[in-house]
Amino acid sequence: MPANCAKILSIATATPPYRLAQTDIAEMARKIFSDTVEDFSRFLPVYQNAAIDTRYSSVPLEWYESPSSLRSGATLTQLVDATGWQKHSVHGALANFKTKDGIAIVSTKTDGGERVYKIA
Repeated sequence: MPANCAKILSIATATPPYRLAQTDIAEMARKIFSDTVEDFSRFLPVYQNAAIDTRYSSVPLEWYESPSSLRSGATLTQLVDATGWQKHSVHGALANFKTKDGIAIVSTKTDGGERVYKIA
């Protein structure tokens, strides 16, 4: 096999920790988008017609209620909690974004000494 061919190195599965009811997700979507998306109610049947009762998420449903941005940054603890990964895996992913994907990640320290990672 030529050296430049893609290879699968490993396969794994994981179930995120938060179990969300599709009806709760539809209600949250209505709450978030009804004021900003014209006639959002026409999209709500999609949630009922998807034939999905439960979904899993790496963050609780309430997380979506407050505005957030990757540009605002996250601490290592937040990234570990959100992904369920070990600290070294998060560090590796951040390094990979920078070196392979060309995404500039910067880190700063808070007054409490905790490091915050942001997309530059």
